[in-house]
Amino acid sequence: MSASEGKPNVFSRMAAWCRGLVETVSPDLARCEFECRARECSTERFDACENRKDYASKISAKAQPETNAPDGDVQAAH
Repeated sequence: MSASEGKPNVFSRMAAWCRGLVETVSPDLARCEFECRARECSTERFDACENRKDYASKISAKAQPETNAPDGDVQAAH
């Protein structure tokens, strides 16, 4: 019986354990999580945050499909 046929080796188990410790940050919160100095925000501060709004608008603009206009220019669909 080879090592690959039995139970996972110690490195595979450690990697799986480490992946369980790390949470995925959604793209709309990435700027808040990694680039903001504030440790916690109230709902009002979060809703009014210009940094977050700017980043969210950039993400939504990237997510919008592009269409070809009759003159051949590429435009974002609205």
